[in-house]
Amino acid sequence: MIYDERPDSFRSEKAGSICFVECRGEFLLLKRAPDSYEGGLWTAAPGGKLEPGETPLEGALREVEEETGVIFQAKQLRFIGVLYFCFPDMEYALHVFHAKVEKKPEVEIRLNEHTEYRWDTLREARKLPLMRGGQECLRFLEEGGL
Repeated sequence: MIYDERPDSFRSEKAGSICFVECRGEFLLLKRAPDSYEGGLWTAAPGGKLEPGETPLEGALREVEEETGVIFQAKQLRFIGVLYFCFPDMEYALHVFHAKVEKKPEVEIRLNEHTEYRWDTLREARKLPLMRGGQECLRFLEEGGL
């Protein structure tokens, strides 16, 4: 289950950040490398686990840069909220950010993590085989005031 509010039963210390990168109504999506976690599926947005001592904003900035080569300044990211993932095999809090750009940046993906990228509308993104929780992340983005 995925929740918009922290469930009373939530006890995990694990956390991550993602950042939806938008350009004129299209969003940057990444396809996971075949031998990575949930390989072959598409991410709803660049992101990953927070490093020790890292804030959610710092994590989002770092993950976007590591996964795409795109560098943002902190003021370019808007915090949307936190999703709480409660799966039988794991629990974690996911901090969700959004960045809007006027021109599509040059994207350089790391082939050990991702094999390709694409820009799609949310409608088209929903048709892709997304990682677990991807559909919920897209819904959360829409409800967060696009």
